[in-house]
Amino acid sequence: MLAWHFMKEDRCLRFHDGRKAIKGKWLTYHGVGKITSCRRGMHASVRILDAAEYAPGPIIARVELAGNIVKDDDKICAEHRKVLWWMNGKKVFLRFMLACAVDLIPKNDIPKEVIEYVRTGRESSRLCALKRVDYMDKYIDIDILYNIVHKFDMEGVTNMAWSATHAGNWNRVNRRMTSMVMAEAKRLKLLTK
Repeated sequence: MLAWHFMKEDRCLRFHDGRKAIKGKWLTYHGVGKITSCRRGMHASVRILDAAEYAPGPIIARVELAGNIVKDDDKICAEHRKVLWWMNGKKVFLRFMLACAVDLIPKNDIPKEVIEYVRTGRESSRLCALKRVDYMDKYIDIDILYNIVHKFDMEGVTNMAWSATHAGNWNRVNRRMTSMVMAEAKRLKLLTK
């Protein structure tokens, strides 16, 4: 089963485990007791925004789950998890957040540089958008943007996603983030045929 999982930049498992995720290698739950969501096992989520709710860091991983699997509303717990590929998601999060903001802000108040970056994702557009984003401060919290760019603030990303659901729905917003991540993964040549 394919799913999404987020990790800290060191890619080490949390909760006193410490093993490091390695592309293509299976990690197996070795704890005492049966697989239980939120307690024991290797966790992930089918939808990327659900996984983002539990993100300890900015590393987005596409994973495969196997063995005994327990499904919950927004997460999956499995006996085995293998990382297929990963990337640092900070730039994708910024672009995603700006795309959500564009849904919420009157079009006349959005700097053209921001729209260009949301549309293309080009690095040159990103730098121009960051210089102009302060013009949107009456609509979005610029400190949250700063924290996404310079620190890791997944809460800001998911809060903006929730806000954007007022202009659409959670599934549409999730598809947006998924398509942005997959496009970046393709650009980075992370996807295999």
